[in-house]
Amino acid sequence: MNITPPTARAAAATMRALLTGDPTRRRHSAAVAVRAQELSIDFAAEDRRALVAAAWLHDVGHAPSVQRTGLHALDGGHHLTGKFPRRIVALVAHHSGARFEADLRGLASRLAAFEEERSLVADLLTYCDMTVGPNGERTDLASRVADVEARYGADHLVVRALHLALPELQRAVDTVERELSGRRLGHRSTAGPPAR
Repeated sequence: MNITPPTARAAAATMRALLTGDPTRRRHSAAVAVRAQELSIDFAAEDRRALVAAAWLHDVGHAPSVQRTGLHALDGGHHLTGKFPRRIVALVAHHSGARFEADLRGLASRLAAFEEERSLVADLLTYCDMTVGPNGERTDLASRVADVEARYGADHLVVRALHLALPELQRAVDTVERELSGRRLGHRSTAGPPAR
């Protein structure tokens, strides 16, 4: 029997409450969390809890009640501080190449307040976000980037940041796909040292 841990239940409830008026983002977030749960089945319990909770919460910064800076990852991190463990909050704040958008927005120092984790857990969060489309459908990185560009427009700051982040996003996708090809995910603790 698969019982959702309390942290994941709280994360799911938080996402649903904050994104109540955004059914598309709710579908995307739920599908990212399901994918994270599927792919982390063999992870150490602590890593799995952090990944799945961060997957549920990664887009809460898009909620109008949470938006402060325009960088949804940072806004989500600020909102979740004190409500969830620091590791989960930091994973949300740094997910999917957030530092590139932070640089363009002049928010790098504010994002740096959250410790960036460089690990398979962080790569897997990015992988799940970048391979699940806006309505929860499975996709690939190129299609996901094309979709964001179509929705925002090629000159939008979010799209410019995404293009700057592409090498980092591709590295994360490649890392996870290599692990998946040998199904080595989770056979060891996935937590890695934080970024310097």
